[in-house]
Amino acid sequence: MKYFILLFLTFFSLHAASITLNKPTYNAGESITVTLTDVTGQSNNWVGIFQKNTPNNWAYDLKDKWFNFKPNGTLTITAPQNAGDYEIRLFYNDSLNMVKKVSFKVNGAEPTITLNKTQYNPNENISVNLANIAGVSNNWVGIFKKNDLSTWDTLIKDNWFNFKPNGTLTIKAPSIPGDYSLRLFYNDSLILVKSILFKVKGAPLTLSTNKLSYKDNETITVSYHNVQGASNNWIGLFRKGSASTWANDLEDKWLTNRNGTVTFSANGLSGDYEVRIFYNDSLQKEKTSEFTVNKVIVPRAPTMYEDAEDGLTLGWYTTGGPYTAKNIYAEGSRIINGPAKWVGDHYPRANEAYYKKGDDNGNAWNNTDQFILDFDTIGGTGCMTYGVEVRTLQGSRSINFSTWFGKNNYPPQKQVYSDGYVELTYAIPVALRYAGRHHVRYDLNYYLKLLEPDNEIIAVDAFHCSGYSSGAGVDNIRLLSQ
Repeated sequence: MKYFILLFLTFFSLHAASITLNKPTYNAGESITVTLTDVTGQSNNWVGIFQKNTPNNWAYDLKDKWFNFKPNGTLTITAPQNAGDYEIRLFYNDSLNMVKKVSFKVNGAEPTITLNKTQYNPNENISVNLANIAGVSNNWVGIFKKNDLSTWDTLIKDNWFNFKPNGTLTIKAPSIPGDYSLRLFYNDSLILVKSILFKVKGAPLTLSTNKLSYKDNETITVSYHNVQGASNNWIGLFRKGSASTWANDLEDKWLTNRNGTVTFSANGLSGDYEVRIFYNDSLQKEKTSEFTVNKVIVPRAPTMYEDAEDGLTLGWYTTGGPYTAKNIYAEGSRIINGPAKWVGDHYPRANEAYYKKGDDNGNAWNNTDQFILDFDTIGGTGCMTYGVEVRTLQGSRSINFSTWFGKNNYPPQKQVYSDGYVELTYAIPVALRYAGRHHVRYDLNYYLKLLEPDNEIIAVDAFHCSGYSSGAGVDNIRLLSQ
């Protein structure tokens, strides 16, 4: 097989199309003899002259010649009028898929641009001296921002002329201070022939907000200085990274002075934004300033789910073990005690009694804005676990806090069961198991992100705990705002 491939490649290389010229260098306008061999295109084959390093695009095709002979033949094409480095490129079937190319040079003095100085005041006349101009007609110079592409949309000012080979013209400097490029083009085209840089003097345009970060109930104050647009200048509010379109303009302010301030309301905003300044009723962005708006969350009063003072156990039910939760008196007040169910005669033993607290009817809490768990635990003698059931962006989770993990210095642990149930367990001080009332508070989103950094809590639905020793339990179970 490898010999067949080698023979095939050898045959193919011997029969690839080729281009040869009668010489490597020509005078402007001289005829070029082009010899083509092994042409295989079906029809509408052609050669075109392009400046070296320009793309295969109709806009850059300086001259072309179409032919239908094959496989071999000769044609003539006229060299460009401008001195420089060029290529003749071969294409098949009326396409822009280049098959082959060959380089050549056109002799002669290259065109030059000189300006009467390098810096100008806004709207000052620029004297432009042009030499060795070779374009046939409709030659022109245009002013562009220094780093802008040469397009009709980015053109700031232009001046058309028909003199050649040498001459002088004037064109006004832009009204806005900055760095610019004056560029020469031939024959009503956008194919760049030559360019020269210059600067327009003056204080630069500035745009700034009075702060980098706002609350959504604040006013955004925007300062602007040295606006140079002729009229209908404006500042728009946009989301950061969005395109400068009227559809994306969230709010706008039209300017009547060169310097001043405008204000925008942050009400209803949340995230990253930009103010952008535009001139002359256009969408050509001149300057931006970024800021962030943070939504103000007004904390609501803590939500109490169990204080045990009614002497009842409404909403409590058993999820493991043979017992039910009890309302008892201990440590100076009523508390909820779920008796423990220890299994095994030797240490360590397992506690199989677990209890859960929904609302007073046993339903989910569905608390969507309070994610701080706050309660009292009344210690006994055995290790215990307590926590909450939550819904997250990635599904339901059981968040557990364990004195057994604390006793053994276990790291945070994520366990996924075969039915998809997910437990996240964290160590807490073993001292919480001992007698006495202990007040605890846990930021649930903080603990969730220790094991699942990209996750967020959507709602907290229930409290759960393991069984307690006699006289021990939980009290004052609440959720708090951040």
